Amino acid sequence: MSAVPLAGVPTMLGAYWAKGYTASSILALYALILIALVVAVRPFRQPLAKMIAKDEAAGRDIRDRRLRDGPRGMAVWLIFVLAAVVVVSVILLQGEASRDPFTW
Repeated sequence: MSAVPLAGVPTMLGAYWAKGYTASSILALYALILIALVVAVRPFRQPLAKMIAKDEAAGRDIRDRRLRDGPRGMAVWLIFVLAAVVVVSVILLQGEASRDPFTW
């Protein structure tokens, strides 16, 4: 999770130089993605922690769990957050390409 911001920097810089988006829209998109990560994980923090603690207490390996064993609604919530990020990103970047990619 901590590597996501580091991986996002070259991606955003590449979009800035290759596509010619303005720096403000790229920074807004980067902030949107980081905020979406927190929003996507936050509701399931405690249920997942309880599930992991229960598995560790029982001596089970947590890597043996399947996605369907997680909290109900997690997949629906993640899909909703992903869809919202895509919609906001398209709205944000629509028409934001500048002619000179090196101008601020």
